[in-house]
Amino acid sequence: KKILQTFITDLYNDGFSINTIISIKGLLTKSFNYALENHYIMTSPANRLVIPQNMQPDKPTRRQEHIYLTKDNIDSLFERFPKGTSSFVPLQIAYHTGMRPGEVFGLVWDDIDFDNKVINVNRQIQWRQVKRSKKDIKKTNGTSESLGYWYFTSPKYKSYRVIDIDDVLVSILKEEYEKQKRDEEYYGEFYKKYYSEFQLLFSVQKNKEIPLNEVSTKETDFGVDFVCKREDGSYVTSRTLQNVSNAVHKELDIPGYDTYSLRHTHGTMLIENGADMVYVQRRLGHKNINVTMNIYTNHLTPIIKSRNNITLNNMY
Repeated sequence: KKILQTFITDLYNDGFSINTIISIKGLLTKSFNYALENHYIMTSPANRLVIPQNMQPDKPTRRQEHIYLTKDNIDSLFERFPKGTSSFVPLQIAYHTGMRPGEVFGLVWDDIDFDNKVINVNRQIQWRQVKRSKKDIKKTNGTSESLGYWYFTSPKYKSYRVIDIDDVLVSILKEEYEKQKRDEEYYGEFYKKYYSEFQLLFSVQKNKEIPLNEVSTKETDFGVDFVCKREDGSYVTSRTLQNVSNAVHKELDIPGYDTYSLRHTHGTMLIENGADMVYVQRRLGHKNINVTMNIYTNHLTPIIKSRNNITLNNMY
């Protein structure tokens, strides 16, 4: 146990984030519990490991800096991924709402209220990796050693929320919805359909944890009408964003771009245009306003500088 506790403390002192350390600690705990349950060990050394959150780390917490995309960057991005590509709709949603990738790809059409121009963030979708047996690997000639499935779960920090959407995004989503209905009629029985293990929850109470809800093509009573779909109904997963990032780096020469760049850009644009910090916090689903302030008060964009210069001159 002493070795494991030293390992956890060293991670903290080396500047790893608390969330990362919590994940590592959880992995250690589950691994040793598995060994204990199967009688490989007599006791678990991972019990009661402590994350030293109340002490000053030797190094500042590591943070991956998310870049702010200029208008030229955005124009280049959507010129590369225009309407009709599988990435267009999820990228537009992220750009216009600042939603996390897992939240964007977890959207179903019932989450979108066109009349009131809002999106209800009720869940996120994640991938669960499952180890395959040697027998299963042999069946596929050893082409893969693992498999898994997509599942719905609570948004990060249980940040259920209702967010307003602008007229441009409303138009994009309405057009996509109508297109998907035409596609479904055209493909008929060959249109790909998805189902969840349990009924999807809407208008979830704040701080309530929703159970893991597996998604598959196996028919149940609970159909899943994804917003992010291809022409044949097949689900567009968050893995498409990896392809987007590769193309952005190689073709568009925007260093530092990642899957959170559009979320970060959206938040920065809100600040540029004078949005209240509490509005930005609640829209992005941050756990507290300090997180929002730490991230979005460090950018002095030309628009923010110009707006505050006007304020400065008006003072005198």
